[in-house]
Amino acid sequence: MADQRDQIIFSKQIPQPSVSVEPQQPLVDLFNQLTKRNHDNAEKLLNGNDEADKKLTTGQELFMKLLEGRNK
Repeated sequence: MADQRDQIIFSKQIPQPSVSVEPQQPLVDLFNQLTKRNHDNAEKLLNGNDEADKKLTTGQELFMKLLEGRNK
């Protein structure tokens, strides 16, 4: 193991990546998906008054309580 580390450290070759660095999908598409998901989640939190349809996570509940306390 130590010999292998010495070879890597002192070698003049650049290690080749084992995973492709090219994204599977274009970054613009990934960004648009993330933006849409965040927008939809924000709409659900702000406009959704029906508790049966949504279940908030603990973090979301704490965030909503913080917002309610801040508005008072």
